[in-house]
Amino acid sequence: MKLKSFIMLICLVCAAYPAFADEIPDVIVSYGSESSREYVLVAEKESQQLFVFSCAGTCEQVHRFACSTGRSSGAKAIEGDNKTPEGIYFFIKIHEQQNLAPIYGIRAFVTDYPNFTDKSDGKTGSEIWLHGTNKTLKDRDSSGCVVLENENVQTVSQYITLNRTPLIIVEKLSYSPDTEASEAISKLLAEWTQAIQSGSYHNYLRFYDDEYLPDMTWWLKWHNARKDAMSVGLKRPGIFRIGDKYVAIFDQILKTAEKETIVGTRKLFLAKKAEDIRIIGDEYQTTAARGEHPLIAASQIVKTAPAPVATAAAASSPDPNHAEIEQMVDQWLSAWSSKDIARYGEFYASDFHAGMDKTAWLKYKESLNRKYRYIRVSKRDLKIKKDDDAHVSVTFVQSYQSPGLSSVGKKELILKHERGQWKIFREKSRKM
Repeated sequence: MKLKSFIMLICLVCAAYPAFADEIPDVIVSYGSESSREYVLVAEKESQQLFVFSCAGTCEQVHRFACSTGRSSGAKAIEGDNKTPEGIYFFIKIHEQQNLAPIYGIRAFVTDYPNFTDKSDGKTGSEIWLHGTNKTLKDRDSSGCVVLENENVQTVSQYITLNRTPLIIVEKLSYSPDTEASEAISKLLAEWTQAIQSGSYHNYLRFYDDEYLPDMTWWLKWHNARKDAMSVGLKRPGIFRIGDKYVAIFDQILKTAEKETIVGTRKLFLAKKAEDIRIIGDEYQTTAARGEHPLIAASQIVKTAPAPVATAAAASSPDPNHAEIEQMVDQWLSAWSSKDIARYGEFYASDFHAGMDKTAWLKYKESLNRKYRYIRVSKRDLKIKKDDDAHVSVTFVQSYQSPGLSSVGKKELILKHERGQWKIFREKSRKM
């Protein structure tokens, strides 16, 4: 009788927790590629578990931790209800231990709750975090945040890239592949991008739900700007699902024959409408644009690309576009923090030197990537000035963290124009 009861218990556990080495929850529709590995965090409130998935076209679970969610059951609806929201969110800020009350442990990651659909549904509240705790972890013991033990927050930190890594929160996970939606949304993104490139106003709007009108004040100016040979594209797309609603996130790209720039990380909210999928919300997760619509700002950047010159040493740089350079620095820091050595190397000039040439420098940085479980680098107080006809200097306060090492220093980058883009020619650091 005891053996029978034990076997029944094992069966119940197996039914509740699928073979996580093989099973991927249907909240992840598609993400990552062979050239761009991405990570997804998924919190299941029913089991009080947080899962980390590694995605490179296909996904696999790499970690599973106990977590704690809101003291009250159900999805968050109003400020102070002690409920954890359910939806697809992205991390937008990090708070380190020195800036936190002890209740939040060693680190906290701020999410973008309430997102577009939350606001549309009239939901209120803010400051939904993934954070540690100095207390004993207990089930359903937070005010609405997702809480981990400190050592697990430390582990999870290496998988989080701000404005890129999603935190998907559900009551209970299901495991039915959504290949139909993956294909339909991928097709929609391709056709929607083509409509931006060369479509009419009405052709562009046909991808949007009738009840949602996106901002179109930029369209005429963009249409006129397209006289130059610019093409629109997207990179690093991810598609996620909650019920019959989806979120697609991607880097929007604008390029000419001489130059490519990232417009911003764009986020589309989508839903099934009858037999079709339509866009019900559209916003940029992050962009370097100031004032202008990001596409207009990016079109002005790529149009300033100089014609190729025969000798790089004889080339003079254009006057620095501050938004363009700050965007380049942010992208460089993102590649560094995500340990993407191929993308990181693209920001350096062919004749870069720092006591070693570019090839040796990248090998050195790759060895550090293998050494450290995570690397996080951020900036503040960025300043830009033109040094001479060929170079621009960028200075800022750099914060660096990896296991066992934390430092703050003054960083200076000397930039030059190479093949129509700003590249790092020299790099200097000093402690503060």
